[in-house]
Amino acid sequence: MTLNNRILVVDDEADIRNGLSYSLKQMGFEVDTANSGEDAIHQLKNHSDLAYVITDYKMNGLSGFDVLKELKKISPQTPVVMMTGHGNVNHAVQAMQMGADNYLCKPFRFEELENILIKPRVVKSVEPQPSVVSKDENIVALLEKAKKAAMSSVPILVEGPSGAGKELLARQIHDWSTRAEKPWVAINCAALPAGLLESELFGFEKGSFTGAVERRSGKFEQAHTGTLLLDEIGELEPALQAKLLRVLQEGEIDRIGGKRPQKVDVRIIATTNRSLEDLVRKGQFREDLYFRLYGVRFILPALKDRPSDIERLSHEFLARQSATQGRHLEFAPGVMTFLLRQEWPGNVRELERAIERAAILCDAGTIHIENFELSANVARPKIQSFGVETDPDAEAKTIREMEKDIILRALVNHGGNRTHTAKALGMSLRTLRHKLKQYRDEGVEIEPSRQLQLGKIESRGE
Repeated sequence: MTLNNRILVVDDEADIRNGLSYSLKQMGFEVDTANSGEDAIHQLKNHSDLAYVITDYKMNGLSGFDVLKELKKISPQTPVVMMTGHGNVNHAVQAMQMGADNYLCKPFRFEELENILIKPRVVKSVEPQPSVVSKDENIVALLEKAKKAAMSSVPILVEGPSGAGKELLARQIHDWSTRAEKPWVAINCAALPAGLLESELFGFEKGSFTGAVERRSGKFEQAHTGTLLLDEIGELEPALQAKLLRVLQEGEIDRIGGKRPQKVDVRIIATTNRSLEDLVRKGQFREDLYFRLYGVRFILPALKDRPSDIERLSHEFLARQSATQGRHLEFAPGVMTFLLRQEWPGNVRELERAIERAAILCDAGTIHIENFELSANVARPKIQSFGVETDPDAEAKTIREMEKDIILRALVNHGGNRTHTAKALGMSLRTLRHKLKQYRDEGVEIEPSRQLQLGKIESRGE
């Protein structure tokens, strides 16, 4: 994090400002807020030495674009993150072309914000990074192979299901390599539209398109002498596949609008949750690019195939929640057996989220099986609901009631604060409000109190 850790949040919606401020403070930032573009510009003129400016695109009065333009005049070195509504990707593209450093599509998750602010765009290894730890003998063997591969500069391909730890392995390889003190740069090829992805990867010259007010280096140049992670490489469109192939063959890139190629020395690590071999057979991925990327290949197994890791990670995530909540947490008897029976299609991320939610819902610091959301991936005995055995036809209703109970308990645990509750549950504030309105319509009272009763919740207002 930079020495100056103050962030300015600009949004005309109080809920967004307050929610963002809370999340940023949890990350260790100091936060200023502005309720309009005009207010933001006034503050920037008096105090422009900021770590970041996070601004909404659409506001009453001056827009986020206006704030961006003015900030580039006042303090061109200050990074800007533009927030746009879901589906307004064109606004995000325009903002990036105008000089924004990143963007967020609302509603966004805490992890997305954290990845943008905490994980720098170009990271030098000045502190130890999280490493891959496993008791599974197949993963241990894979890590030994990765240590050897790290010593070369050949491209590396990491395949495996979403959430299995592909990016963590990629970073581990970088940290083991001779490039460890050099830049580490990562980009998700599935997260950006093709036009924006090209400019992000290869950069552009001033005047090369509308909005290109200055020359900008791309990810390849930022990663020069270091490592570039191309996450979800299987989503790369054919035209960009051809440009990437040229980089691997010639060791040079062409900026958009550039007149001469730029030499780059970059170690490529590509990850994908799809089989590139299958994509090649279907004609969706270039065969020559596949073989260029396939210097060394690693296949990470799904979490369900690593039972020893499920137990280890569960206790690790439990300890993390104990620290976050400031109280001792433990698993009740039978919980670990329950966790080991799950399929975990979302792998490590799903396990972490499940334990986080269960920790929110548990009473007296002990997590029981009923604190977890039941998965449809594992056959179980009939569900006991309030001591009454239910039949299959009633199970759908029970699941709805369970969701209601989870939401209402989380609301109580967060003192009635909807913004904090939505973040903890991994849902948008709008979705939470919609569900609470449904519960009110069903006769559930939501009033100021911290008492949770059967079928009734009282919460403190925001």
